[in-house]
Order: sequence, then C-alpha cells, then structure tokens
Amino acid sequence: MSEQTNITIKGDNTIVWGTDGQFSLGYVQSVKDLETGDEATVDDGNGNAVSLILFNARHELEAEIVVKSGDTLPRRGDDITIAGQAGTCLDIDKQWQNKQAMKATIKAKKLAFNT
Repeated sequence: MSEQTNITIKGDNTIVWGTDGQFSLGYVQSVKDLETGDEATVDDGNGNAVSLILFNARHELEAEIVVKSGDTLPRRGDDITIAGQAGTCLDIDKQWQNKQAMKATIKAKKLAFNT
C-alpha cells in the first residue's frame, strides 16, 4: 500500500481589499499572470517572414477567490494588485454564492508602460 501524501499550502493565501475604511478578506484559490502583447511580422517581399516586432506588452492577470457572501468585490476600473502586479480591474465573474460564501474570478490588465 502506498503512503498518502498530505498537501500543505505554505505562506499566506489571503487577499485583502477595501475603500473608505471598509475592508474585505478573501481566500485565493488560484492566480494566473500572463505576460503577453501584440506582434507583427515583416516579410522580405517574397512572402517570407524575416523579422518579428513585439509591441503593446502587458500582463493579463486573473485571480479566483472565495469571500463572504456580503462582501463587496472590486469594481471594473478599480486599481488592484494580483500576484504582485498592479493593474486595472476589467471583469468580475461571480461563479456561485450561498448564505456564507461566494466564489468569484477577477481579471485585470497592466500595460507595460504603467509602472
């Protein structure tokens, strides 16, 4: 019989946000930080790509969180920080809610020139 391995989360997996002295505490389930941007190719006149141009570099951030049902979530346009990257909140998607808890996914974007 194989030995069972216990999974342990090390470190703090909480998230705190708030405005006007009202703060909410949630638990981070997962975080995604995609470093991306736009691209264009330059061809040699014969249809062969010979150069790649990268521009509009950005981070696309996403956090899945669980919070108390009555808590206020960040709103579209709010400045937030996810995984150490500050960005602008774009989408808030509530997946489920019961009397005590709510699960939501928050998406944000940080452009490279916004430091």
